Amino acid sequence: MDVLSSALIIAGLSTAFYFFGRKKRVPIDRSTGKPLPHPFQLPIVGCLPFVSTDGLHYTFSEWARKLGKIFSCQMGPQQCIVINDLDLVREAFSKSSFSGRPQYHLFRLGYSLDEPESIGIIMSEGESWKEQRRFLLSTLKDFGIGKTSFQDVITDKSFNLLRTLEEHQGRPVDVRMMLNTAVSDVVSTVLFGQDYKHAETDFARYVDHVANAASELGGSALMNYWIWLRYLPYYSKIYHRLTRGMNFTFDVLRAIIENEKKSNPDNIVNNYIAAYFVKRNDTQSARFTDHNLMLTLSDIFGAGFETTGTTLRWALLYMCEYPELQKKLQAEIDREIGRERPPQVTDRDRLPWTEATLLEVQRIASVAPLGFPHKVMEDCELGDYLIPKDTVVFSNLYYIHHDPVNFPNPNQFQPQRFLDAGHSRIERTECLLPFSTGKRVCPGEALAKMELSLFFAALLQKFRFEFPQGAKADLRPRCGLTNDTKPYLLCAYPR
Repeated sequence: MDVLSSALIIAGLSTAFYFFGRKKRVPIDRSTGKPLPHPFQLPIVGCLPFVSTDGLHYTFSEWARKLGKIFSCQMGPQQCIVINDLDLVREAFSKSSFSGRPQYHLFRLGYSLDEPESIGIIMSEGESWKEQRRFLLSTLKDFGIGKTSFQDVITDKSFNLLRTLEEHQGRPVDVRMMLNTAVSDVVSTVLFGQDYKHAETDFARYVDHVANAASELGGSALMNYWIWLRYLPYYSKIYHRLTRGMNFTFDVLRAIIENEKKSNPDNIVNNYIAAYFVKRNDTQSARFTDHNLMLTLSDIFGAGFETTGTTLRWALLYMCEYPELQKKLQAEIDREIGRERPPQVTDRDRLPWTEATLLEVQRIASVAPLGFPHKVMEDCELGDYLIPKDTVVFSNLYYIHHDPVNFPNPNQFQPQRFLDAGHSRIERTECLLPFSTGKRVCPGEALAKMELSLFFAALLQKFRFEFPQGAKADLRPRCGLTNDTKPYLLCAYPR
C-alpha cells in the first residue's frame, strides 16, 4: 500500500465520527433543483483517492470533459466547485462574494495569533485584503510600474543577465538560476530599493527556496486538509523542508525591514518598505504592522518572480525546440530594433510575432494552471447555480487554455493563433487568462508583461539558443503549485 493510500485511510478513520451523519449544503443547479454533477466520491475522503499525482489540473480537466463547464467535488472535508468555462470564471471572479480565500494551513505558516489579520496579501480576504491591495496597487503606480519610465530598471537587469550568459561561451548551461536572479532583481528594486545590496549566498538561497516551494506546495496539498499528516514520515520531511525554508525567508525579510529602519530614518519613499512605513504613520489602521509587512513582502516577492522566471524558461525551451520560429523572431527583432540598442516597451507593437510567441507560451504552458483557489464569502448565485458560503472555487485555467472551442488544435504550439490575418497585429487574446481575472487579478500583471517582453526580446537579440548535441526536449511540465519546466540544458551562442 502506497503512502497516499495509507494517509487517506487513516484520515478517513480519524474523522469519520465527526462527519458521520453531518448534512452538508452543496451547490445546486437552479434549473433542475439538483446538486451539481460530480465525479465518483467516497465518504469522508471524497474524490482525493482519484486525483492524479501528475497534477490536479489534469484530473480536473479529465472530469470537465465528462461533467461539463462546472462541477462540484469533495476534497476531503472541503466542498469545492471547479469552473471550466471562460464566461463563468469571469462572472464568478467579478463578484465580491467570490473574493475570499480558503484557509489552507501550508499558506499560513507565518500566521500569528497576536495579529489575526496580519496574513499578507495572497491569503487575506475582506477588509484586510482590500486595504492591503489598494495600497499595493497605488504604490506600484507611484513607482511607475507599467509605464515606460520603469523599463530602464528592467533593461539594466537584462544587461546583467546577458553578461552572465555570455560568460558561458556557448557551453551547456541550466538558465534557471540566471533567469530567477534577473527577474528577482527587478522585484527587489521595487520592494527594497535601487541601492539594496543582498548577500549573494543568502539571497541565492532565498530565491532558490521560493522557486522550490512552488513545487513542494503542490505535492503536499493533502496537509491542507489534514494537517496532522505532517507527523507521518513521508509528509514530515516535506513539512520540515517547507517550514525551514519559510523561517529562513522570514529571517531574511525581517533583517531587510530592520535595515531599512536604520538606513532610512526619514522614510524617503524610494521602495515599498519605506512607503509602507509612511502609510502606517499616516493611518490609524492596525493592519500596517511589521509582521504583516514581512508576509506581504514574502507574497509579492514570490509571486513577482517565480511565475515570470518560469515563463521565460518555457519560452527558451520552445525556442530550442522550434529553431525556425526562433530565426523568424530574430529576423523581426533585427528588422525593427537592430542588434545594438536594447528593446523598449514601445517596440512591442512592432514585434507581433515575438509578442504572439510569448502569449502562446503562456497559453500552452499555463504556468498557474488553476490560478489560486477562491472561497465563497456568502451564499450567492453564479449563472444558473446556487453556491453556498465557504465553498472553495477552482478556476481551471489549464482547461480553458486547452479547450478546442477557445483554441483550435490546443496541443500544437502555434503563435500565429494570436495574430490577425496579415500577421501584423495581436488579436484574439480574450480567452487567455495567465494572470487570472476579476477582483483578485494578479496585481503585478503590468510589471510581468513588461519583464517578459523586454527580457525575451533582449535574449533573442543577442543569442541563438540550441539544445546541446544529442539532447531532446521534454515538454511535459513538472507539476506543483505551478507548471514548471523539467530541468534542461541549452547552449547560448552570441549572434
